[in-house]
Amino acid sequence: MTMNNIIARILILILCIGTFACSTSSKSAQNSVPKNNDQIQKGKKDDEWFPDEGVKIEDDTLNVYATAIGTDSADATTRAINRASLLMEKVISGRLENIRSESAKKLGSESGLAEPEFLFAFREAADVVSTLVETGNKKIREIPNGDGIQGLARAHLSKQQLIEQLDEQLISYQQEWDAIKDSKAFLKF
Repeated sequence: MTMNNIIARILILILCIGTFACSTSSKSAQNSVPKNNDQIQKGKKDDEWFPDEGVKIEDDTLNVYATAIGTDSADATTRAINRASLLMEKVISGRLENIRSESAKKLGSESGLAEPEFLFAFREAADVVSTLVETGNKKIREIPNGDGIQGLARAHLSKQQLIEQLDEQLISYQQEWDAIKDSKAFLKF
């Protein structure tokens, strides 16, 4: 074995150990935050507007409720608002993709719903969510054991307004978009 091979093996070993150490500490840090969040959420229930973290559909409005922990009240509120907005984007893009996929299966390949050009335009159109999401209520709470501040936030979006924006974004694919909107799966949206 040459000296270069020995050095290469040592470097690979160090990289593997370093990667393992970082991934282990990252997992333990990720696991500790939700537990802390759950403890806090189950504590006080003095905010009627904040039922639990998650998505609620009320009439024509999609509401997302989120919490986040920050070092001060501004940080906690900003983190909660950002998290609510990201959850909204994730939920809507997931639902739209499920509807598209289900419609494509039922209508077959002639529908064009599985064509790469449409898929690209459809997924790009879903990015409009970030421009439509509005921040609703927000509040802060002190964490009982003094480990920071918890921010609570509600983000909301009108389904009708979203559909109108998607209509504009997908004007070049009107037939495909209409097929999705006319599907039974879209009624659940």
